[in-house]
Amino acid sequence: CVHFSVHSFVERLGGVERRIEIGLLFDPHRPRERAVATLLRERLVQAGWSVRFNFPYFGNTDGLTSFLRARHRAADYLGFEVELNQRVARTADGQRRLARDLVAAVRAYLSGCMRTTAST
Repeated sequence: CVHFSVHSFVERLGGVERRIEIGLLFDPHRPRERAVATLLRERLVQAGWSVRFNFPYFGNTDGLTSFLRARHRAADYLGFEVELNQRVARTADGQRRLARDLVAAVRAYLSGCMRTTAST
């Protein structure tokens, strides 16, 4: 199972502007999650997004993905949280752009999975 949840984060916290557009949260201790996150980040950056791993939160702390990781083996479950800066999330154009580019990145990942499966 590859699980994505999408959330937003405030663009300014404690007087500090958060310029990153997308935070991609995952458990860095799970090699498959790290590999998928790397591919997703590459695709999203190519599409023009600013992306940072495990920002503005850590990907292996409280949350649904952590809850599910505790119940499923790393081979059976990959959990990701996509955090979108509210500066982008508040506009319909930003929402559409994220949906389009995230879907394209996930398709690229799944396409690679299908090629790997077909060749074995």
